[in-house]
Amino acid sequence: MSYETEGQWPRKRGRLEKAYALPLTHYVQRLRQEHGHDNVPDFDPEDGGVSAKILLLLTSPSPHALPHSGSGFVSMENHDSTAQAVNKAVHSLLIGRMSFVLWNLVPWRTPSEKPTGNEVAAGLKELGELMKLLPNVQVVIATGTSASSVAEQIRPLIGERHLMTCASPRPRGKTKEASISALVQTLKQAEATLS
Repeated sequence: MSYETEGQWPRKRGRLEKAYALPLTHYVQRLRQEHGHDNVPDFDPEDGGVSAKILLLLTSPSPHALPHSGSGFVSMENHDSTAQAVNKAVHSLLIGRMSFVLWNLVPWRTPSEKPTGNEVAAGLKELGELMKLLPNVQVVIATGTSASSVAEQIRPLIGERHLMTCASPRPRGKTKEASISALVQTLKQAEATLS
């Protein structure tokens, strides 16, 4: 388990054109046309891309993920507590990182930490488009209050795939270990469903 140093992000950027990542790169480029380049991070090409079996859905990008203020990637190697919790949880499993793709319910930066109802509705529309690019995903995990609260709206967008919900992986104070433990348990359940 490692957390990236600033000099390693260009290596990731060089992988965005790989076949397994390219459809997601094009998806992000389209989102940037509507929401601005600096508001939409890329998928991390060191995750599974279109080959991933599990979509781990967070809420919205943190400043650590944005192109102008952070890495430019939705990555479990970002320098924030959510990414570090996800990293620790994913690396506790038997399946590798390439089985995952990490993304956000609202994939652009929102003015406040908690997206509005309209922002969530727009994110759900984009999630429907994203699912068309992820034919191998068997499990979608909606984390945090915003994503979990719209689970019934997510369900028709993902077809026959399994849908699981989990508390936010962002550790807060005394709940740090409990947050990671809850995510690990959910990921292990997801792992058990994979064919």
